[in-house]
Amino acid sequence: MTRYADCRFVLRDSGLFAADPSRVRPDEPAPPGVQGMDPPRSQAFRGAIGQALRGVESAEAETALTDRAAELLAARGGEPFDAIEDFIRPLVLRAVHLALGVPEPDPATFAPHLVALERLMDAGLRPEAVADTAPSREYVGRLVADWCAAPAEGSPLQSFARWCGEAGVSEADFQSTVRFMALSTSGSVAAAVGNALLALLRGPDGPAVLAPLDRAGLDRAADELLRYDGPVQAVTRIAAADLTLGGRQVARGQEVIALVAAANRDPEAFERPDEIVLDRAPNPHLALGRGAHVCLGAALTRLVFRAAFTALLAVRPKLMLAGEPERVPVATLRSLRRLPVADGPRA
Repeated sequence: MTRYADCRFVLRDSGLFAADPSRVRPDEPAPPGVQGMDPPRSQAFRGAIGQALRGVESAEAETALTDRAAELLAARGGEPFDAIEDFIRPLVLRAVHLALGVPEPDPATFAPHLVALERLMDAGLRPEAVADTAPSREYVGRLVADWCAAPAEGSPLQSFARWCGEAGVSEADFQSTVRFMALSTSGSVAAAVGNALLALLRGPDGPAVLAPLDRAGLDRAADELLRYDGPVQAVTRIAAADLTLGGRQVARGQEVIALVAAANRDPEAFERPDEIVLDRAPNPHLALGRGAHVCLGAALTRLVFRAAFTALLAVRPKLMLAGEPERVPVATLRSLRRLPVADGPRA
């Protein structure tokens, strides 16, 4: 599906379109973790995660993250640097630390495994994408198991662990959900901020175009940049009944792929869809999902966006491209492997 109306329908109706294949294919096991759950089972899970993550929306967390962003930018001096490796990925790992209350992973160690695991998102399109990710899956599995075995006192992870214990959640579902929370934050948020920065750098004013915006304006800009070049390109669901969709007959059990990036450029839903309109309102984009599976990290994505660009405007307001960006060769997640930048002569 490429049209906005069709993709929105697929994402919103979890009764007709299942994330959990076992609902439609009894011989196929349910995947562990909240990402493979549908309502009503997912509702309490998502509520507990939302409660655990609430602290990251505080003013203190935003100040801490903005300070970290400024430190990362200042540490590069006046030299050119890679905005992905030297700025965005380390900033997002600090956000994971704040969100879950877990030890902050070392960016140099963690990033290569994360890039490898991003290929898993293509498994539905290219099953061979899974083959070479075993070492990275083992590394992240051990890391998450360590976090879950001894969550820090008073941490969001401890709060979620306590809820899981009281609710009788299996260890597999608990750890898989924590892995999903950490990896989806690290991968999709870094991709979102990297794509946004590249889009701004290609404009005539660069990131300085954000300078007049207040907090609400920055959030609107984040939504528009997510619409314009969001991280998640496609979402797969399984039809739970025979139906007609987009003028096509879909049989129960067939996979339906919602190409949300295409939907976000649908001229029937958005005026001037191929332009960045920072104050676009309303902006009902699908980059963060819709319905029962709306992105759990939506608030965190906006927080990282505000922190990154507030610090960038304060520390390196004249940033410019200093080379050709390089994309990660993954179809489902649109992200950057490399984004060379340097201070330039912008007015």
